[in-house]
Amino acid sequence: RVIWMNGVQSVLTNLTITGGATSGWDRGGGIVMYDGVISHCMISNNVATGNNARGAGINILGGTLTHSIVAKNKSTTYGAGIYVGEYGYKTLPKPVLIDRCLVYGNKCTDGGGGAGIATYSSNDKGSKFIIRHCTIANNTSPSCAGLYIWSIGTCEAIESCIIADNVQTVDSTAAGKPNWAINGATATPKFKNCLFGNGSGTVGSAPVSGNASFKSLAADNYHL
Repeated sequence: RVIWMNGVQSVLTNLTITGGATSGWDRGGGIVMYDGVISHCMISNNVATGNNARGAGINILGGTLTHSIVAKNKSTTYGAGIYVGEYGYKTLPKPVLIDRCLVYGNKCTDGGGGAGIATYSSNDKGSKFIIRHCTIANNTSPSCAGLYIWSIGTCEAIESCIIADNVQTVDSTAAGKPNWAINGATATPKFKNCLFGNGSGTVGSAPVSGNASFKSLAADNYHL
């Protein structure tokens, strides 16, 4: 990988993180982050290969990712762009925060879901997380290409996000797919003020109806 971050005072800003690679259980091709702040960075074109490969762009277990772009990373399974994983069954002082980020063009190739962002934990013991003011679009995977949540118990809130125009190549489009899916659930009140395109339904409180109408997916222009 390119970067390993572990420390509440760690700060990474105004950098491009690219060309990183991991395989199997050694996750986080671009970055592994246990704590600290990443801001105004481009995390792109990193890879995670092999069985159980996750988080090609960033494997985030604690800390804040803000005002950044996570794009065109490739993983064989979950979370090609961003993977929020387990912290080792420890209680973190505060949830992972993903704020004001653009997550696009990431791809899961062999299985799993959440090419844009995937969160995983067993029995609600993984990292808690909040996603705010993010755009998750034009990501591709066999199942649930945008945002995949394994356990809704780890989700504190998903607020004011656009999760639209993601591409699912194999699985059905039920229960929010291709843009979002929650293991074992079809909706959650933790979605607030969100827009889901592709007919993925309006769920949560104060949902926004319609499609995102991006300027140009082909040109990676995600202005509205």
